[in-house]
Amino acid sequence: MEQLQPDAVTVLMGVSTTTPADLISTTLASLAKQSLRPTRIIVAADARLHPTLEKQLTSPEAHDMGIIYTVADEPGPAAALDTGLAHVDTEYTARINPGDIPHPDRLRRQLDTFHQRRVDILGTAVMELDRTTDATDPVSLLGADLSVRTMPSSHNEATRHLGSRSPVIDGTAMARTTTMRDAGGYRGGGHEADRDLWVRMIGAGARVRNLPTPLTWQRIDIATGPAPSRADRRAASRSVRDTLDEQGIPRKGFWRRLFGR
Repeated sequence: MEQLQPDAVTVLMGVSTTTPADLISTTLASLAKQSLRPTRIIVAADARLHPTLEKQLTSPEAHDMGIIYTVADEPGPAAALDTGLAHVDTEYTARINPGDIPHPDRLRRQLDTFHQRRVDILGTAVMELDRTTDATDPVSLLGADLSVRTMPSSHNEATRHLGSRSPVIDGTAMARTTTMRDAGGYRGGGHEADRDLWVRMIGAGARVRNLPTPLTWQRIDIATGPAPSRADRRAASRSVRDTLDEQGIPRKGFWRRLFGR
């Protein structure tokens, strides 16, 4: 069994050939300002990116930042993220999406919560960014008056509607790497690949919580790529439903099954 670095965090960001390069760069620059520096930052692509961007991601400067660029053998978010997950050698894996900006203390605060509470998947609230907000520097955003989106904080409430929503805002999640792998890693779900994995982890007994504090600024009106087609959305929902059935999880009222666990 691979020995993971204890109390260390790898950031995992999935991208595609349609992800704007400036959004990737913005997120990477903000990660460099974390009060708890991630051991690695994995940029996980589902196909080869533009040569100019690949050159940046494999440059000596990127290496010094701990950036690892991975390319999956097949298209799709699950393939990209699972290829990236295979390169994680730390106890914790933190997800982020291109264009999103983590609060400077996000990783440290999440890791502190893992030390204090029984939790396997930990999300946070988000502050929502639009085109009118200057997002070039996360420190400059600290005093901004932005809309906040929260998620249920307790395990029971967060898992109450697994059939219709993710228990966490995916780009805010930090999870135990071993628990992610024990559940099978990323394997399907289309654009809901994270939710598909969370469902399998929860079905195996993982505990989930959400911090009420917004620790990620999330883009809400800038496309990070083409929107999933109706057929893709249906296929993703069907894949998650199949996972719920596979785990023996009722699509409604799942919180009752886990009450008091």
